[in-house]
Amino acid sequence: MSVKRIYRLVYVSSKRLIRKITRGWAPYLEGPVSAEELNTQMYSNAIPSHGFFLMLGLSAIIATLGLIANSAPAIIGAMIIAPLMAPIVSIAYGIACTDRHLIILSAITITAGTLVVVGISFAGVSVFGLRIAGSEILARTSPSFLDLGVASASPWPPVALELLPRPGRASPTRSPVLPLPSRWSHRLR
Repeated sequence: MSVKRIYRLVYVSSKRLIRKITRGWAPYLEGPVSAEELNTQMYSNAIPSHGFFLMLGLSAIIATLGLIANSAPAIIGAMIIAPLMAPIVSIAYGIACTDRHLIILSAITITAGTLVVVGISFAGVSVFGLRIAGSEILARTSPSFLDLGVASASPWPPVALELLPRPGRASPTRSPVLPLPSRWSHRLR
């Protein structure tokens, strides 16, 4: 058999297999997002809102109590509800597009969010006290290559979500209730 025939056989059989596995998913694939729409989304992610700080505060409380109680599920739950990934994705987008204003806005949001979390955690530990560092705290003081792998893979899901349009559904990285403030609308035109 020639190489061309083998290639054709593999190509055709793989297409059939994909068609058999997906069973009609193709019509439901979403198209690309326009640059304006993506820019609007990134700016709205970079602007701190009341909902952002509320979710961040609740996440900090859950994480602090989870670390004090040495509870891995509570810590994971706090990481899931923390909205800090949105401004991190926005700063990455700003760097990629060399948009200095977006980078600065995202950096301010990340810094403010980090200060809120550290303040809440400090207050929580001061109130409840931390007598002995539990295994969950100690595990976070000596990262491994596995942790590096997790950290390297973590930014990609939100990037993929931001690139896909979401007609009729709320964005997972920002509050659907809080619209973009009018003072920023001139930046999006």
